[in-house]
Amino acid sequence: MLRLVYRYLASELIVPFFSWIIGLVLLLVGNFLFLLLKSAEGRPLPWDLTLRYLVFRVPFALVLCAPMAFLFAVALTINRFARDGELTGLRMGGMGPRRILLPFFAAGLLLSVIDFTIYDAVVPWANHVSDNAVRGILLQQAELKPSEDLVIKPPGGDVIFFAKDMDLAHDLLKGVVLCRLLPQSFPEFVVASQAELKDNVWHLSDGCMFQFDDEGYLRAGMVADRVTIDLKEVFAEYLEDRWNPEQMSVGQLSQRVHELKRGGRKASMEISEMHSKFAIPFACLAFTLLAGPLALRFGTGASAFTGLLMAAVVLFIYYLLLAWSKVLGPTGRMDPVLAAWMPNAVFAVLGAVALVRSR
Repeated sequence: MLRLVYRYLASELIVPFFSWIIGLVLLLVGNFLFLLLKSAEGRPLPWDLTLRYLVFRVPFALVLCAPMAFLFAVALTINRFARDGELTGLRMGGMGPRRILLPFFAAGLLLSVIDFTIYDAVVPWANHVSDNAVRGILLQQAELKPSEDLVIKPPGGDVIFFAKDMDLAHDLLKGVVLCRLLPQSFPEFVVASQAELKDNVWHLSDGCMFQFDDEGYLRAGMVADRVTIDLKEVFAEYLEDRWNPEQMSVGQLSQRVHELKRGGRKASMEISEMHSKFAIPFACLAFTLLAGPLALRFGTGASAFTGLLMAAVVLFIYYLLLAWSKVLGPTGRMDPVLAAWMPNAVFAVLGAVALVRSR
């Protein structure tokens, strides 16, 4: 009998949760589209790349919206139970607040695990595809000439790199010209059909190398079937973009943190992002810990507006704390682990107090 009651309480979350998450995801995806249109500054967007960008942004939107949707679902469901008198019936049957909220806690924990799995396994890959779509849009809008597609010269560096075209999805550069500046001599040139990135090293294939004497005459020209060149400094910005935390799983972030610490560098941003991959999904459970007892305490005889108002206030405070944690944690002004978990910890403590005091 008790199991049947728990199943009924949990099943009542399904309709409001999916209604809210569909609406919130559409709203967030619409915001992504608005920002993309704003960055285009009136220029037309290629529909295929725009559609790819929006579709592959959906998993990230799901992760962000799941805690919000579950918060509204819990508040509205308990509010409806109170309004229809079902809570009174459950209490008369001997069920206390903790037992009434147990299926909501279990559903919050299950949703947190699912949300984390999507965040860790699907979102990094999806963000990579969507970011490449944005780069493709920007390249098409730039209307650059072939010789101007990619020119990289690091400050104070001795290498200038040209590429006619780039395939970011497969880490390929096509139509490559490498100019190495030599002290007190003419530059050395390498021309190759393509360059492929493997293990942070660019491998040039089907190329020729040209060397000049001190007077600028061609001294030697040789076939370079396979040339391997370390261009870490030249492609510093490119490689940093490949380490975008939003495109990395927890395992990759952990490895990145280990490499940075081994090199004597700070890893506050990576640590903060790694723990955020746990903290944001488990906000579903943190929201339930607070919203559940509050809805039980103030929901009796209240309208649906009360549930929405409580959920909105809780959500506003949470994302205010989250914004501060995103500022303090990655910059090292606060311990990144503490910053990532601070919003959840605050709500968990307040929820535990409210649950203990609930009657």
